[in-house]
Amino acid sequence: KMHHCVVTAQQSQELTHLIRELADEENLHDCILNCSLDSGHVRANRFLLCMSSPVLRRMFCGGFRESFSGEVTIEEVSSASLQRTLQLWVGNEIVADSLEDLMSIGVVADRFEMKPVLDAVEDAMRRALHADE
Repeated sequence: KMHHCVVTAQQSQELTHLIRELADEENLHDCILNCSLDSGHVRANRFLLCMSSPVLRRMFCGGFRESFSGEVTIEEVSSASLQRTLQLWVGNEIVADSLEDLMSIGVVADRFEMKPVLDAVEDAMRRALHADE
């Protein structure tokens, strides 16, 4: 007779690598995020967006207009800030040129409840501020 046993597959690094690859796969980009601040847009994969943000998940899966059209208009956000926020979420490193740059990414991460990105931005801001002391 077999007793219960717990089996766990350690795939977090592999999964992160796969998400990073799939995020850049243009054939999988099935939605457009229109940014009102600069009239730019970011093409992305809905599935990965839903994984990255509970706010975007509600938009795409909650029966809202966005779930049918595949287009979201994001007010007061630049396409560069949005793109950099998404790049951080998939595990890519970015180089921030200023505290303002970090803050713009933090605003996007906060608005879309992307906690890991917001935590990383806050940590980078703390390090930048302490480096100036």
